[in-house]
Parts: sequence; C-alpha cells; structure tokens
Amino acid sequence: MNGLRGRLDPGEGRVLVTMALATSTVEGVRPTASYRAIELGAGAFEIGIIAGAFATLAVFAAVPLGRAVDRLGERRFLVIGATLLAAAAAVGLSFPFVAALVVMQGLLGLGQVCMAISAQTHAGNSARGAGDHRFARLSVAVAVGHFTGPLLSGLIIDLGPTGPLGATTLTTLLVLGGLAVATLVLSTGVASSPPASTSDTELRRTGVGELLRIAGMPQAMYVGIAALTTLDLLIAYLPVVGEERGIPPSVIGYLLATRAAMTIASRLSMGVLLRAWGRRALLLGSMAVAGACMTGIAFGLPVAILFLLLAVAGFTLGVGMPMTTAWVSSRAPTGSRGLALAVRTTGNRLSQVVVPMSLGVVAAGFGAGAVFFASGAGLVVAAALVRTAPLGPER
Repeated sequence: MNGLRGRLDPGEGRVLVTMALATSTVEGVRPTASYRAIELGAGAFEIGIIAGAFATLAVFAAVPLGRAVDRLGERRFLVIGATLLAAAAAVGLSFPFVAALVVMQGLLGLGQVCMAISAQTHAGNSARGAGDHRFARLSVAVAVGHFTGPLLSGLIIDLGPTGPLGATTLTTLLVLGGLAVATLVLSTGVASSPPASTSDTELRRTGVGELLRIAGMPQAMYVGIAALTTLDLLIAYLPVVGEERGIPPSVIGYLLATRAAMTIASRLSMGVLLRAWGRRALLLGSMAVAGACMTGIAFGLPVAILFLLLAVAGFTLGVGMPMTTAWVSSRAPTGSRGLALAVRTTGNRLSQVVVPMSLGVVAAGFGAGAVFFASGAGLVVAAALVRTAPLGPER
C-alpha cells in the first residue's frame, strides 16, 4: 500500500466499502441488462438505447445534486443513491420488457451519480493539494466493484441451469439487488465531511460558466469524459462482441474482471507511478496507450489477445480516472468541489447518453467492433489535450 500513502481514517474506510458494494451492484447489473435485452429479442440499436438510459436522468440531476451535497453533506445522498440502486434491480426483476430495462438503467445511473458525487466530495474536502492519493484509494474501492460485479454476473448467467441466457439473468438481478440492500444498510453509518467554510451565499454565486472558465477545467472535463465513456462502451458492447464472435458470457465476465483487476493494480501503485513519471507524462501516456488498446478490440483477434488488451487498457484507464477526478477537484474553488464534480459528472453522463445511442447505429451497420474505433480516437485526443493543460491546484 506504499503507493497509496497517507492515513486511512475509519470514516473514509466506511465510504470506501460502501462504494465498493455500490459499484459491484452497478457494474454487475449493466452487462446483465445487455444479456437480458438479448433474451427479450433486442438488437444492437436497442442495446445502445438501454446503455444510454443509464445516464439520462443523471444529466439533469447532477448539478443540483452537487450543490445540495456542498450544502447538506454527503451522507444523505449516499443513502438516497443506495435506495435507487435497490429500486433499479426490483424493476428489472418485476417487468419482462425491454422498456423496463430502460427504466432500470435510468434508476441505476441516478443512484450511481448520487453516490459518486457524494464520495468524491468527501474525498476532495479531506484531501491536501491535488488529492491524487485519496482519490486513488476511492478509485481502488470502485475498481473492486468493477472487478466483482461483471465476474459475478457472468458466472451466474453462464453456469445457471437454464443455459447461457434465460432465467439466470433474473437470478443475477436478485443477487445484485441483495448487494444494493447491503449498500443501503452500510451507507446509513457514513458521516459527512466537515462543512466548507464558504457561505451559502458564496456557493450560490459560483456558476457553471465560472467553473468552466477556470484554466485547465475544460481539458480535465474532456479527458475524464473520454476515459469514462470508454469504460461504458466496454460494459455495453463487449457482450455484443461476444455474441457476434461466439464468446461465452462467462469469458466476457472474465475479460471485464481482468480489466478491473489491472485497474486495481494500477491504483495501488499510483504513488510509485507518480514519482517515476510525474503527473503529466503519466496521464498523457495512459490515455494514448488505452486508445491503442481500444482500437485493437475492434479486430477479430483471439480471446488470449483480448485478455492482453483488456489488461493493458485496465491498467492505463485505472491511472487516468482518479487523476482526472483529482484534477477537476483541485482546480475548483473552495466550497464548490461538489458542484465542480457534478459539472464533470453531467458532461460524463451526457456523453453516456449520446455516445452509446449514436454508436448503436454504427454497431447495427458495421458490427460492435466498430464502436471501439471511435473510443480509441477519443482517447488519443485526450492525450493530446493533456500535453499543455495546467494540472495542479488552482491558485
């Protein structure tokens, strides 16, 4: 844990466990939704709509949520988020329709954004400087969920008594709904971080436009969007690639879990990587290499090569995500970190609505592999932006 140096207090520890459980729920439900949609007769275009629904409600809710977290503290929004995750699983279990999967994804995305903004604000309010190490610990917890969720869902679907698809998708949703309930119970014991010294009046005067005019903030937003959209496309379209190429659901689960395991490894080594490379070179290199890996997925490569590509992409994206979150937080004015992170989340979620739905048309016409060409190009652009943008705390 030398790479994540710094004291871990009990309050932070509870937040980390809560986010690990929540992320496991979310990242298990999302690929399960794709398999459930295939079972119900949906094609690549419909799956793109289902994937995009994950971000729809969050696009409109993120900024008000960020302001509310700044004023009211993080705890209540962790509880609300966990409640929404449980409700999402209940909808998926209760209604055997593609439209219900759209609703399920919407609730899932809203619950996830409640919890993410709250946890990130908690980390930012307690961090010193850019806060790379504290955000790296939070990202490790999230990566644990990215590892366990797809692995659990893939195993249940593939090993269930009814075959690769069928009633085992419902069993998976039931198990993941249980994780959401556990998240809810744990989140009730989280204490909010100390309130910011900035007054409510000052908070109200901090506008979205003002935040986006801060030097380096637009670049930070874009890089974060490119990295997160890449993860979303992997979750939504790797199962479709598997169906096109005859790769079993359990292997897709192993591929996604490999990506997450390497993400954990990269975040555990964050301190060493920062000292060896520096912030700019590390972030630039991680985006460029991840872009190359995503482009490689588009080709009909052997499964063994896909494991290699997912492992490298997982490591490099694992470096980039906490660094971009810390980048946004450090550039934000004191007392407005929740708002800044919410603006970042709004941009992320808007891309999660537009990109999967738009690329669903591409996937329907050219196959799911074509989606990963666009993702790779977006990461290369992100690497170019990192070259000159200011990365340190706002002065």
